[in-house]
Amino acid sequence: MDATGRLPIAILGAGGFAEEIADLLEDLSELELIAFVESADKNRCGKTLLGRPVIWIDETPALGPDCRYICSVGSPAQRKSFVADALSRGLKFTTIIHPKAHVAPSSTIGEGCVLHPGVIVAARTVVGRHTLVNRGCLIGHHAEIGEYVTVSPGANIAGRTRIGELAYIGMGSLVLDGLHVGERSVVGSGAFVTKDVAARTQVMGMPARVTKENIEGK
Repeated sequence: MDATGRLPIAILGAGGFAEEIADLLEDLSELELIAFVESADKNRCGKTLLGRPVIWIDETPALGPDCRYICSVGSPAQRKSFVADALSRGLKFTTIIHPKAHVAPSSTIGEGCVLHPGVIVAARTVVGRHTLVNRGCLIGHHAEIGEYVTVSPGANIAGRTRIGELAYIGMGSLVLDGLHVGERSVVGSGAFVTKDVAARTQVMGMPARVTKENIEGK
């Protein structure tokens, strides 16, 4: 912690979504954003973003042993790769829950997750590690959200659903009660999911229909 007792935080990634997470951190007085970290584009390094340095991942030891990390990469697959690299280097993650998000006391939020303002997570739900739940999302009771999932703004995932690892749930989409969305699947923006979605499948529309199969995710 720094001299004020705040926990130093570095954001993995230096794109637009990193700036959104940086704004979110402004509302968490116990955390202090100190840097952005890149592992894909060295041209971004040696500069500043929002007044903080952008450094290459090899330089993270300079941030100190107390620093904790959060990943801002929207793509589930790319986020998993970045996090795996960070973990192999011994970097430690934290969980970010905005004060205007509500998580039921009986629910569990995994390490490395980010919950934005307006998120509601209902009773006895589990959100897996390194999942991003963007602004205004609703997740119902007894749901199981896998690791490295992206839940885009305004999505509504009903109770008793299961969302597989590395799935991408598009903006404003609706997944009905008790359904299963398989791993690496993509639910398009505004889709209305009325039946199970197989693994590695893209669905779109109202009601949602299969548009691609055997995909690698998003």
